[in-house]
Amino acid sequence: MRGLGYAGGYDAVRLYAKGWRCDQASLSAAAFVPLSFDPGEAYQFDWSHEIVLINGTTVTVKVAHVRFCPSRVMFVRAYPRESQEMVFDAHAGKRAQPA
Repeated sequence: MRGLGYAGGYDAVRLYAKGWRCDQASLSAAAFVPLSFDPGEAYQFDWSHEIVLINGTTVTVKVAHVRFCPSRVMFVRAYPRESQEMVFDAHAGKRAQPA
């Protein structure tokens, strides 16, 4: 810095650098990462236990929730019990028709 004509001392530079570093640390970067998905590329899956009234009887059902990320459309289906088949069926998004 002396070669560039600075006549000040080391302490002045150190104090300036410390203040500059604190100022920079308080700044946040303006960043935005948009989430975009092609159809069929991504979805969110979750399930819940709900208490419902069916024909006058209180029943606990398992409900699968699927949200398609490109459209944000939600698909919900209730099942009488929680099983691996329930998960497969909910991920398939359609119920197989009996033969």
